[in-house]
Amino acid sequence: MGRDQEDSMISDLLAKNPCRSGELDLNWPVERIIKYVAGSSQLAGLEELCKSDLEASKLREFGNHFYRLRNLVEATFCYNQAICRAPPDSEQLGMGYANRSAICFELGEYEMALFNIQLARKHNYPDKLMAKLLERERNCRQRIADGHSKGTVPNTRMGFNVDINPRIPFLAKGIAMGYDPKFGRGLVAEKDFNAGDLILDETSELFVHEFSLCFQRCNQCSASLYQILIPCRTCVLLMYCSEKCRELHWKLFHRFECGVVTKLCCVSGTGDIITPRFFFYGLTQFGDDLQAMMEYCEKEVSTQSNPLELDFANLDRMEWFKVLHNTHPRVLDSSPGGKRAVASYFVVFLMNPVVKSIIRTEAHRQFFLRSLLSTVV
Repeated sequence: MGRDQEDSMISDLLAKNPCRSGELDLNWPVERIIKYVAGSSQLAGLEELCKSDLEASKLREFGNHFYRLRNLVEATFCYNQAICRAPPDSEQLGMGYANRSAICFELGEYEMALFNIQLARKHNYPDKLMAKLLERERNCRQRIADGHSKGTVPNTRMGFNVDINPRIPFLAKGIAMGYDPKFGRGLVAEKDFNAGDLILDETSELFVHEFSLCFQRCNQCSASLYQILIPCRTCVLLMYCSEKCRELHWKLFHRFECGVVTKLCCVSGTGDIITPRFFFYGLTQFGDDLQAMMEYCEKEVSTQSNPLELDFANLDRMEWFKVLHNTHPRVLDSSPGGKRAVASYFVVFLMNPVVKSIIRTEAHRQFFLRSLLSTVV
């Protein structure tokens, strides 16, 4: 139960990974690994986990068990899973948020408790239990009025204490891009800085974490705000710290992942889904026009691209993608594990009707495969 229950669910999926079979030789060519993965009965028979009142109720009961034991962290992770499994606008969803508000109240996070209470009321929390929820809401407001607030941000970020670059508002003035013959490009200081100066405070534009952290961190920005995470409206594995992150993640990547996210978890390694996400990030910038993306990406790339020339105050994501694409990765050697990941993701993504509607021809499939391979071999 709790994180053990969470780890068990993820572990059960990972155990079904066809690439863990002793029959597979990671030194095979990637095309042979693809054929092996595609022919796997385990993967083909793996049904996508779906929203379920019954499963959400079971997970809430696990959370209640830990709550009674005063193990509030484990209880929160159980409630987060219950929130993910609950059908949209169901009583189970409202009750999951209400249970999580009780955790926040116990921890003295009164603003977060109020946020969860709002979510519970918005998502069909049962009328017969409403009096208890409203009492908790009044108690939260009273505690805040009495001066017991911890604030709305658990871990306040350190602010800049130096002048910043107006075109790059997350970078200090006096930092530029340099090139080293051995190590490639990197940041260089054009002036002296003092110890303690904050020179970089960048948020993630393209990010992944392990599936085992799905119920603990935002899947778009990685914020560890597990007390207020909201779920994907469709799948049962991803959560977000805000509507903004949920909408952006859907637009950039998740619309390609959502229909096969259980299978993606099954074949996932540590952070290796960053490769297909970069592909779909680019596809989004080309308006899902795969032919236009192919025509651009298969040109000779420049090794001297400089992302600091972009105007990050008004970020053009197409230009950002092109800068990243035109950067040769520093590959030290070939990666059998990388080939496994590429083969698995290639097969799984093409099981998704949304992806198949775009990657339609053999030329498209070969471009997709080359794009995935470009960072691992």
